[in-house]
Amino acid sequence: GQLSQSAHLALQLPYTVLGLGRSANFLDHLYVGIPRPPGGKTLTIWREGGIMDRKASGEGERADALDVRKQEWTAIIPNSQLIVIPYPQNDPRSWSAKLYLTPSNIVLLTAIALIGVCIFILVIIGILHWQE
Repeated sequence: GQLSQSAHLALQLPYTVLGLGRSANFLDHLYVGIPRPPGGKTLTIWREGGIMDRKASGEGERADALDVRKQEWTAIIPNSQLIVIPYPQNDPRSWSAKLYLTPSNIVLLTAIALIGVCIFILVIIGILHWQE
């Protein structure tokens, strides 16, 4: 992990900033996970199809709380900010991700190019339809 200080029992911030730099392509997969609590015992259960589940079996914990606490997001927009809120911690399917995109002139130019291509295709279709 990213520790700003590893001596004198420093209190770490409750978030991590991770940068990929400027990228022109979408991020295919982003995996986010948090470690299980210390002392948590696990029980391995095999389901049909050979899929393995690990369930927590400690006292005071829900029997159906999954041990693996990670979530995957796909197709993240480049040059954007993604904030992941891992709450509730024991239910990764409920975690939310907020994507913040700073609009720039490139977004406007992309929209204009898309509209121009659509108009060009419509003109070609219209000419071909008129000739028929």
